[in-house]
Amino acid sequence: MGKRDYSLDIIRVIACLMIVLMHSPMPGLGTSGAVLSGISYLTAPGIGLFFMVSGALLLKINVGRPYVTRNFLRRRFTKILIPLVFWIFVGWGVEQYGIDNTELSILWFMYCLAGMYLLTPILSRWLSVASKKEIEFYFSYVRQSHPTMFLALPKSVH
Repeated sequence: MGKRDYSLDIIRVIACLMIVLMHSPMPGLGTSGAVLSGISYLTAPGIGLFFMVSGALLLKINVGRPYVTRNFLRRRFTKILIPLVFWIFVGWGVEQYGIDNTELSILWFMYCLAGMYLLTPILSRWLSVASKKEIEFYFSYVRQSHPTMFLALPKSVH
């Protein structure tokens, strides 16, 4: 096990605070639309920060160890599939009683997480065989189009 990267913990805390702040305004309590929009605009990067930290931590799994895709996917998908299937059935059951279950749309991030899990073995393997020049070329394009993305990348990729 490698040394813990506390910068990722700090980014996680900041992202968590941003998401809590994003979800905390109550539009029915007289808060102006400009304030609500401003809070949403300023805190939206918290979502991306969570995904970037997850990606950085997932890519670190392969460092110095043989990579077994089947075991990785089995471990990761059992963590998200069981809760996802459970809540899908809860939503279906609620819907049967004529109750609107739009609150369950909050599970959108589970599908994104599943995509990350599917891409991680491919990216991890590519990062282990690609030259430094190839990695820099690819990430320079990504850096220009998504500059905040590099806050959570492992230091070895910078």
